Amino acid sequence: MFAAAATVLFLLKFALAGPDEMVLLANCINVNNPSEQSSEIAYYSQSHDQSPAAIAKVQTPFGKTAWWEGGTPTSATFADGNVFSADIPKDISIQGAFVGVGKNNYGTFSCWRSFRPDTYSHNNIRCSGIYECDHRPPPGNEIQVHIELGTDSVVLDGDVDTWWMFHT
Repeated sequence: MFAAAATVLFLLKFALAGPDEMVLLANCINVNNPSEQSSEIAYYSQSHDQSPAAIAKVQTPFGKTAWWEGGTPTSATFADGNVFSADIPKDISIQGAFVGVGKNNYGTFSCWRSFRPDTYSHNNIRCSGIYECDHRPPPGNEIQVHIELGTDSVVLDGDVDTWWMFHT
């Protein structure tokens, strides 16, 4: 019995640490009482899955959604004890923009603005994704500048000040 439980926990840990996993930060409403709002963190073992593999409710005042932004990490604990925490410093409304970082018991995530209305539902609760967190690398600090002069191309990597090139 103990060996079987240990095997299940090992396999669950492996399943929750896949390179294609994704975590969705969602705001939800009760379809029978739309003033009853809440927030959840949904775990997808494969980013293309239609339904979450696990859902954790974010602790909020009754009828309110989480304030995801603001620099105070928001977290929730899944049934298996895994905790996911997201730190989104400020509200960025540009779809697909990098917004912050997340982490769970098994690793770190990059979080992106990804508004998806009515992403999933369960037990009369309908949830819309606000942010998705996955294992894509966050953007770096380097700037790549590509300048074309005539038919030749010059690639200048890094932080480039073009003033000296065009100043006369």
